[in-house]
Amino acid sequence: MDKMIKKISIFLLSFMIILLMIVVFVDNDSLNSLFIDYSNQLSVDEVGVLNVDYDKVVYQDTNVTSVANTTSTASVVKTANPTVSEGWAWPTDGGYTITTYFSAGHKALDIFKGYGTNIYAANNGVVTMIKAGCIAGNLACNGKGGNYVVIKHNTSNYYTVYMHLKDIHVKVGDTVSKGQVIASMGNTGNVIPVPTPTAPYLGTHLHFCLYIGEPYRGGYAVNPMRLY
Repeated sequence: MDKMIKKISIFLLSFMIILLMIVVFVDNDSLNSLFIDYSNQLSVDEVGVLNVDYDKVVYQDTNVTSVANTTSTASVVKTANPTVSEGWAWPTDGGYTITTYFSAGHKALDIFKGYGTNIYAANNGVVTMIKAGCIAGNLACNGKGGNYVVIKHNTSNYYTVYMHLKDIHVKVGDTVSKGQVIASMGNTGNVIPVPTPTAPYLGTHLHFCLYIGEPYRGGYAVNPMRLY
């Protein structure tokens, strides 16, 4: 028994001496190379999830206005609504705030006016798609877009998309006029900040998109400010 304990003691002592020699004589870089850092690595599936974008189209814009380029993260308060008879109608009432401008990573304008305020058709056209049934707080509903409306316009090959709506007042196939009320502003889908039971109106805004070609079927997003 004593011989066994002695052998174990000698073995442990030898192991500790070898370990000490490694720590003393091997440089830090060599030690670090023995370990793999997984902190910044993602699987293919995880990357796919992180890159999910409910626009799902190729970004392309050859006519981005300077205001969108220079104030992409600034909030700008407008005091008057563009006149409906002059070109395209603005999709909300006056006194709105643009909280996020169009960019390569955000292919829309985010416009805040107030929960339940009117959303207007930007021009004459036909409703080609509606996604509804979302309630605030369900961030993934309808591909993160919440309740939304798509309108194909009579001019060029433009489509407009109106996302995160509270209520929708049109149906697929309806012919709409420029400036017609089509919905009300809400906070359905993926909005920030996320609404809570004690703050149910958080995240309210309109995600306003302009496409050349049909959205989600080969069309591509361009800056809505080109219309105004």
